[in-house]
Amino acid sequence: MVRTGYLFDLDGTLYSRDELVWNLLSAQYDTFSVELGHVDKSLYIDKVVLLDAHGYENKEEVYSAVGKEFQLSNELERRLIEHFWACYDDYCHVPEDTLTTLATLKTRGKRMGVVTNGLTLRQNKKIDALGVRDYFSAIIISEQEGIKKPHPEIFARAAARIDCAPEECVFVGDHPVADIDGARAVGMAAVWKRVSYWDMLRDDVEVVDRLSDILIMDEDGF
Repeated sequence: MVRTGYLFDLDGTLYSRDELVWNLLSAQYDTFSVELGHVDKSLYIDKVVLLDAHGYENKEEVYSAVGKEFQLSNELERRLIEHFWACYDDYCHVPEDTLTTLATLKTRGKRMGVVTNGLTLRQNKKIDALGVRDYFSAIIISEQEGIKKPHPEIFARAAARIDCAPEECVFVGDHPVADIDGARAVGMAAVWKRVSYWDMLRDDVEVVDRLSDILIMDEDGF
């Protein structure tokens, strides 16, 4: 079947959020080295990454737990959170593979959109920092919609806003439940962008290691 619409998750799919956070935390440790010097750098980074849970945990709770673990003051916890968000966009980097994929799909006349959970301002700033907004005719963000993935309604809305029926769409994402199960619930084809930290338990889902692998699937027809 020829698919006319492509919808993408943002974090972990269009760019590597884990790589970004690791680089950000390395710089954060160096910036606050005087106050964090009693903690091993690798231990600090690993602890924050673990508690962050690939972006699914609230940063106040993450840094509160880090503060208790390493005996940090509440005032330092606050400044670490502020630093995290102040610097986040500086570390947004879109892989060349992502740009190639989006540009090729656009050339093929596909209608594209992003469906992401998160805060409207925060997710919009990421998209602008990555420099990919012009590829998409719709940006669907959970806070703005009042509904989150994997609820089928957010996928249905996304399809409508790129002027496609759900069954004409392919959804590409890294989360087995929020992305894959949610998209399939409305009849979309779904492609899992493989990541090391989640397991795909279904055996009837297309899997890619690079985003550009979907270009071959598009040529062959889903």
